Amino acid sequence: MKNKLFIQFLLGGAIGALLFWLIIEPWKNDYGFLRDWMILFFVALGITLGLTTLKYIMNNEFSGILYLLKKYVIYIVLLGATLLIKLLFMGSPVIEKDTLQENRVLLLDTSGSMRGTAISKLKAAVSEYLDILKKSESIDEVGCVTFDTYTNVLNNQSNQYDDIILKTRGIYANGGTKMLQGIQKSIDILNGSTTNIPKEIILVSDGIPEQVNDVINYVQTIEDVKVSTIGVGRKYDRRLLEFIAQTTGGQFFPANNVAHLMNVFQDLGGLTRKSSLPWWKVLLGWTMFGSVISALIAYLNRCTFKEAISAIIPGGLIGGFVSSIFFLLTTAISSGSNASLRGVSFVILGLIIGTSIYLTIERFVKQNPEEGIVLKERVGGLQFK
Repeated sequence: MKNKLFIQFLLGGAIGALLFWLIIEPWKNDYGFLRDWMILFFVALGITLGLTTLKYIMNNEFSGILYLLKKYVIYIVLLGATLLIKLLFMGSPVIEKDTLQENRVLLLDTSGSMRGTAISKLKAAVSEYLDILKKSESIDEVGCVTFDTYTNVLNNQSNQYDDIILKTRGIYANGGTKMLQGIQKSIDILNGSTTNIPKEIILVSDGIPEQVNDVINYVQTIEDVKVSTIGVGRKYDRRLLEFIAQTTGGQFFPANNVAHLMNVFQDLGGLTRKSSLPWWKVLLGWTMFGSVISALIAYLNRCTFKEAISAIIPGGLIGGFVSSIFFLLTTAISSGSNASLRGVSFVILGLIIGTSIYLTIERFVKQNPEEGIVLKERVGGLQFK
């Protein structure tokens, strides 16, 4: 196949980044600085192994993969150490919170329609939102109420966010959708506050509530409390949620799925994540990231010094630099981004680095035809003994 090497590098980088990101993503909420390092390490490892081992998969020579993993495990450790240095240099995004203090109640639909993945992701989004509030040193007071057939007050207003996170982990989905009682209980909690700071309810629901007319009538009596609403999925009563938000001065947010909730919570909470570094450090940091990957690829493929310096490493440098431009423009990779954006961003990173290395190899082939053919056979062939 004429473009077999191009396909190998294009798919290898993307598939490797995606697979290894999928491995580490479920752990994301349980780590701080270590989490950021683990994400970078796994993605870099995925791209490296994807670009190096896909040739064996394409040629049904799986023993080559085992050989590489067994012989070069020490270099994988060195990759992790180098990325740790990179992360220390780059830093993590800084969490910023607007200065407006608010009393807020999270009102969560835990009816039967939220069973399974939906309730798990809802808990994860709430947990991450509260964790960001804690890290931003927010003094917002947050309460949490759930509603299904019954109304349950998980936590009255507090800024002890870790305690609220622990309580939300016990949420499960079951029963009907008694939204009215949930709103009433949330209002009672907020009215119990003696402060004059703004009060808001964030209502999350994925279905159609019981007693719709009673909900409409009650909402029109609410004073001094905003109710912002989030509709999850595609079966909720959009008109009702929009009416509740408009009537009380809140905002309505559609969320196609529960995975998008973190971004909505972040917007409602006045939270933003910004890089603490000047743009030139971001460029340099991601360029270093690409160079580390390409250097290890060159070694795993037993490239000569000339091949590494002229063909492989420049591709990684260019790929890392181009990726940094993409990340500066989109700010898609951050712990504040939702999971789907992180996944897409890392796939794009793998595509850019793989394509860039392929193009620099082709350039080397044109300038050094005899050596270039040998190099292409080595990175795309079966020489692993």
